Amino acid sequence: MNVAIIGTGAYGMALASVFYNNKCNVKMWTNSEEEKNMLLKNGKSDKVDFTIPKDIIISTDMKVVVDSAELIIIAIPAKFLDSTSKELKKYYNNKQVICIASKGIEQNTCRFLYDVVRENINTNNINNLNSFKNSLIEGMILIILSWILGMSIIGVIFNIFFIYMKSFTIGFSISSFILVYKYKGILSSLVYTIPSQLINILIILILGVYTLLFSKYLFLKIKQ
Repeated sequence: MNVAIIGTGAYGMALASVFYNNKCNVKMWTNSEEEKNMLLKNGKSDKVDFTIPKDIIISTDMKVVVDSAELIIIAIPAKFLDSTSKELKKYYNNKQVICIASKGIEQNTCRFLYDVVRENINTNNINNLNSFKNSLIEGMILIILSWILGMSIIGVIFNIFFIYMKSFTIGFSISSFILVYKYKGILSSLVYTIPSQLINILIILILGVYTLLFSKYLFLKIKQ
């Protein structure tokens, strides 16, 4: 498979390592001629422990990087996504699949990164399935682990910690949105963060109550 990675930062390099080790042809794009020359000269990145093989092409020419690619992975800071995706549009064809590895939201407009790319390139051929699968698997592992540990007194400690960490994460995300984006952050939280977490919170609370009640029952049984 021919893979184009947009971005030569730590995440881009890590992805390049994975794809290269799985026998893919990898090309990487950077907007910095200085960075390109440094990477080619040193043969490695100071951002991640990865020696860059000589057959990985690094270029500042977007056309060279994406022209023959079957998969395009965008791994750049969110603030550069708008301008970079507009440049990518010039060379993108509808047979190519785009995967967005960047995180966050577009700073000026608070648009989701998926929407930025879709609007600039005018395509729906963007693969978000892997992100969904990873989130689903992660959630299922935590739920199963919580349920299993709930059969013992140890589960009480785990679930209290789990509920605390999940609540902290949600609260931190919402407060960060509001702190950085003011009233736009409130809207982003209402649209993005809160709805996606309501089901999680409900499941966590049900599991937490179940664990506490079951652990209490076990404790009383042991005491008798």
